[in-house]
Amino acid sequence: MDRVAEELDALYARINREGEKAIQNGREVVDPFLNNMDADERLGLTLQIDMRGTTNDIYEKAVKRIREIEPGLYIYPDSDLHITVMEFISATRGFVRDGDRNDKMIELIENALCGAARFDLEFKGLIVSDAAVLGKGYYRQGLNQIRNKLRSLAREQRVGLEQRYQRTSAHFTGMRFRSTLKNRSEFLKIVREYNFAAIGSLRVNELELVVHDWYNRRKEIIKKFVLP
Repeated sequence: MDRVAEELDALYARINREGEKAIQNGREVVDPFLNNMDADERLGLTLQIDMRGTTNDIYEKAVKRIREIEPGLYIYPDSDLHITVMEFISATRGFVRDGDRNDKMIELIENALCGAARFDLEFKGLIVSDAAVLGKGYYRQGLNQIRNKLRSLAREQRVGLEQRYQRTSAHFTGMRFRSTLKNRSEFLKIVREYNFAAIGSLRVNELELVVHDWYNRRKEIIKKFVLP
């Protein structure tokens, strides 16, 4: 196993360990916005990877089984699944569209992608955080190189970056908690069955700079960046 995979394994194991503990103790985070998503005005600016068409039948079976145990979960539709490469502005109320800022971000990304190439993502298993069910994504150096270049150029240009998770991760969020869980032990048991399942793969050909809501349900593509 290479160093990147080892680091990702350690990160995902920690997230899952803390998530399981929270759920077992009745401390899962219920998302209040999920019960009235049309009223959710939060928007943000993100560089991301579109994942539509990536997950396989194993993932769909896992979702079906989990939904049967916890029908109150919010399930991300295939069209909304994504990997966050870099979060420039986290989704918040009061977001203001700014053409000059977008131009600055586009220039930053284009410079960061000079010399970058297409890369592969493998999705191997499901885990829980305290607020969601996540899919574990693995890669070699391609994604890290892009992120490191973005960070370096952002520091030089004094552009702020926001991170919820340590951005070595290539996870995707597949389900969120819309209400308190009813069958905690059975829910965790099913997720554990899929901790290491091969649930999809993706050759990353392009990245998208988007203005979107917290769930990637409403997405406005500012620019697509094709990798050579």
